[in-house]
Amino acid sequence: MMMLIASNEAPHRGKPRNATTVEMQQKSIRQRRGPTIKFTGALIAKAEFEIRGGREMRLEIWETKGRALIPISITDEETRAAIVDPGDETEMRCAVMDFFDWDSRAREMVKDQLKWRLHIHVQ
Repeated sequence: MMMLIASNEAPHRGKPRNATTVEMQQKSIRQRRGPTIKFTGALIAKAEFEIRGGREMRLEIWETKGRALIPISITDEETRAAIVDPGDETEMRCAVMDFFDWDSRAREMVKDQLKWRLHIHVQ
């Protein structure tokens, strides 16, 4: 049996829990191959880097007012986004990382900015 175990740290997504200090904003994500996603939320993690051909790529994770996570991948050619419904913290983190295909830059972003620690324990 495989179990994915999150860190013993208290759940934290990279922003203060005090709603008065969080900068929530209206966001609309247009996708060429998917629905437009509209929400009110806060940007909790972001990474920018260069990919093949000198093009830029940006990864973002937003948290909505309803505690859903919205991972976004943006290049010059395409914007992709997904909705991770609120629920089990570990499952939400895995869904975000699945969206980013467990890319090393995404791993670094969530580790450094959100303090996520995911470990697989196999019995």
